[in-house]
Amino acid sequence: MEIKEQLERIQQEAKTATEKAVAEGTKAAELKAAEIVKTATEAFDLKLKDAEQKHAAQVQDISVKYDEKAKQLDEALTTLNRVKEQQNQERIKSFADVIGSALEAKKDAIGSYANNVGTKSLDIAVPMDTKAVGVIGRVAGLEGDWQGAVGPAYEMEHLRNAIQVIPTQRDVIKYLRFSRKEGAIGMVAAGAAKPKLDFNTTVEEAPVRKIAGIVDVVDEFLEDTPGAIEFLRTELPQALLEVEDAQILKGDGTGQNLEGLFQVAAALNPALFTDVATLSNSWDRLAAAISQVRLAKRATTAAWVSPQVYLSLLINKDDNAGYTYPIVLNNMGQLTIGGVPIMQHSALAATEGIVGDFARGVKIFQRMGAVINFSTENKDNFETNVTSVRIEERIALPIYYPDGFVKIDFTAAPAV
Repeated sequence: MEIKEQLERIQQEAKTATEKAVAEGTKAAELKAAEIVKTATEAFDLKLKDAEQKHAAQVQDISVKYDEKAKQLDEALTTLNRVKEQQNQERIKSFADVIGSALEAKKDAIGSYANNVGTKSLDIAVPMDTKAVGVIGRVAGLEGDWQGAVGPAYEMEHLRNAIQVIPTQRDVIKYLRFSRKEGAIGMVAAGAAKPKLDFNTTVEEAPVRKIAGIVDVVDEFLEDTPGAIEFLRTELPQALLEVEDAQILKGDGTGQNLEGLFQVAAALNPALFTDVATLSNSWDRLAAAISQVRLAKRATTAAWVSPQVYLSLLINKDDNAGYTYPIVLNNMGQLTIGGVPIMQHSALAATEGIVGDFARGVKIFQRMGAVINFSTENKDNFETNVTSVRIEERIALPIYYPDGFVKIDFTAAPAV
């Protein structure tokens, strides 16, 4: 029994010692593991902090770059708006303003010329890429007792307002015109022959023609440069534009004349519109003419009538003297019909009018913008102290879509 007890005691002590060793080993392992975890966590925290700092720096850099780009964009938009505003100002310059600017730039040369210093002839080129707007400029601060020059009346609207103006270096504008010949596109069965479509082609030409005129002025007038500039910038361009208007509308194409719109435009044919019983007034005829242009698959962009017809539009009444149509104006105060602006021009006879696609159906090709020349070498100018002032331009007028224009006789009896 004694041996057995001793053996049991030894076994118990061994077990206790083993459990104690295991416990101590586990604790040591746990401590070591905790140390490893702590070290790893601290390293991770350092890396995380470093990453956060780098990210913050990148965000700051991106923010700075964004601010710089935003600033550059704002500056670019400001510049663009300034350029647009300048372009708008250039676009709305009147013909008189354009000439005035050119003359102001040559003010010293004009003064020297007037005082017989240097050449006896002087050329001043005037850019005419901008359209005339019908606004006559004024030079302020005339010197001395000179009160400027007052001339005759001129038209306030010009045809080039409604027509695209294109510069050219050619003396003849050529273009190819297609027209339907025969055949048509149609529906076909699988494997069947396709219908044939054919066109006629013709080469059209619009020669460049010159519009010019001369006015004689005494040297005493020319020496007063501000007064001379005022005179030239109002009288000469307006006189030239009125001839240009007449040629665009009524030129007969013979000699040195342009072929105008009235030469090629179709006449109004009220019989095309069965729902219009009678074309009893000017509004009906304008509406029918616009519809006739649309039947030709064109779009009317403007209507021009005589001042007399314009009046009939304003005062149109029924049998009881009541106004039958509302006076429709756009936001510019322009009389319109179906959204089409109506302009008046004295180059048209009292009962005439024309509507059409002035935006695409016709173009003004400008070989030479208005040029003003001064010279005393004309007739007896040198002896009499007179200077001849000449203005001239060279333009062509190709009419691409003759079927895009309809002329109206407001006195003709309606077709039955």
